[in-house]
Amino acid sequence: MGMPLFSHVITCVARWPNSHGATQAAASLMVAIALSACGGAPDADETPTTTAVAPESKDLATASTAAAPRAGASGAAIANVTPPRGSANLAEPTGAYEIRLFDQNGWPRETFELVPARGIGYQTVHAAVVLRGSKTLSPVAGVQAYCATPLRCEYLPPRSADHAERYTISLPDDSVARLSATEGMIAISARYLEVERPSIVSVNLTVDGQPPVTKRIMYMKSPG
Repeated sequence: MGMPLFSHVITCVARWPNSHGATQAAASLMVAIALSACGGAPDADETPTTTAVAPESKDLATASTAAAPRAGASGAAIANVTPPRGSANLAEPTGAYEIRLFDQNGWPRETFELVPARGIGYQTVHAAVVLRGSKTLSPVAGVQAYCATPLRCEYLPPRSADHAERYTISLPDDSVARLSATEGMIAISARYLEVERPSIVSVNLTVDGQPPVTKRIMYMKSPG
């Protein structure tokens, strides 16, 4: 195998200490043992390479590997990152327009649980489509709603790029309540003096280019 074998043997033998005063025969034995310990001589086309790893670098590499999260393991995402509260339930998109409901005294309310008055029935709830944050009781100033049917009322402003073509308030059916236009607003009136069982009426707003909006009115039976 030529010079590469000799060089390899010299390298392996050089690792043995020379302080033992070994004889020439012992030296030959050491050569044989060194060859066995080094795994034998390299092939003719092999170039011996030695990569030294500093103890500190090895320790750092081991620590880094141990600290790395296992792929697919629970909690293996970015460490110490806490999602904001409520992120699991993504917020529904909100549009620019909403339904505003008013009681019989003209006060805006978010929820209604109506109980019939004896001999009079349920109070009438009024609704308007408004721009969020606006005090104008119409989606477009000067435009009032009209109701083509007891289930559907619309605002139809003049065509313009500044607003939608139509704003529609509707009910799913007229089994409990009906719609009508009055005093520039939309009246939601119960059909009976008292419902046979508690009923929920969904008041729906549809505006071109935004998600639908729904408000609910609960019609209750009389306590007595």
